Amino acid sequence: MVMSNSGINRQMSKRVKICLAIIAALIITIVLSRSLFSSNSPRTNQSFISSIPRRVASFVSTLFPKPTPTPAPIILITSTPSPTGITGTPTPTKKIAPAPTTKPTMTVSNTPVPTVKPTVKPSPVVSASCPTTSQQSYQSISASGGDNKLRPPLENHPEVNLRLRGFVEVNEGTNLISRNGSTYGLDNQMPPQISSLFGTEVPKIAKTYRIYEWDFQNNKSGAPQTATPAYPVHMLGLQATPGKPLLGLKAGRDIGGGNVFMVLYATKNDIMFTHSNGDNLDDGYLFYFLDICVDPNLLSAYQSNSANGRSQLPVIAPGQIFGYAGNTDVKIVVRDTMSFMDTRYKEDWWFYGQ
Repeated sequence: MVMSNSGINRQMSKRVKICLAIIAALIITIVLSRSLFSSNSPRTNQSFISSIPRRVASFVSTLFPKPTPTPAPIILITSTPSPTGITGTPTPTKKIAPAPTTKPTMTVSNTPVPTVKPTVKPSPVVSASCPTTSQQSYQSISASGGDNKLRPPLENHPEVNLRLRGFVEVNEGTNLISRNGSTYGLDNQMPPQISSLFGTEVPKIAKTYRIYEWDFQNNKSGAPQTATPAYPVHMLGLQATPGKPLLGLKAGRDIGGGNVFMVLYATKNDIMFTHSNGDNLDDGYLFYFLDICVDPNLLSAYQSNSANGRSQLPVIAPGQIFGYAGNTDVKIVVRDTMSFMDTRYKEDWWFYGQ
């Protein structure tokens, strides 16, 4: 029987393995005999025997090494914005402020806040020496009405009765103010001139006042807020001897029949005129005179006309007496389209065009 080459190779491989096993056994026997027994003695080597478990464990560990654990990656969170090309807005880092170490102290004061009490003058300061009779007579003319016709009781109207608002004296100049040649805003006809109030004697400004605003929402004086426009002066106090006659002012136009003023409101010590024939606040200049003695016949004529429906109202001609100075300064206010004027301007209200 002839064996093939593959069979011969297997036989040779088997014999080689047997030989190698025998050689390995001999080597192990020699090593063990030297290790287990002390040199040249039959006594066992106790230190070697005790180290066998450790040596076996070390040998096994070299045959089957444990895998080295990979540490977890450290993730750093930064505020770096998203790279260009990636849409969306990066979420901002929320910063939490540290809690304060101490609480703020709040001091509560029991001291009351002082209240500003404005100088409101609700009552006239004229003495009781006003005349009770008069030789004067007054004409009345038809008063045009319109949608804004005034309706009594006008003593409760803050645009008519300026004492409801009140006023305060201010430290402003008492000299006239010049336009220095400017005609901007100057009326093309001469408005009523204060310089003619005493006839040929030019009145002297003794005091200046500012009028308080009116709080329409709460129906009360807006003091200490002053009226608009915010001119430094809204009212003049003219020096006069008690009993001095006060005359209708000269003007470049009349309101009918050669008259300059129509009475819209009058009391014993105050009077309000319009430089028109309209029973409203819109048609012409408004002139107020406070702290005077209104002529008793003029007051009676006004009260009668007003009680009869105000279809007619009394009028005043230039140079005609409408009242008398009391024992204090004669206070005068001028309004143009409801704005309080500073009547110290010379070319407008005193010496027109000069």
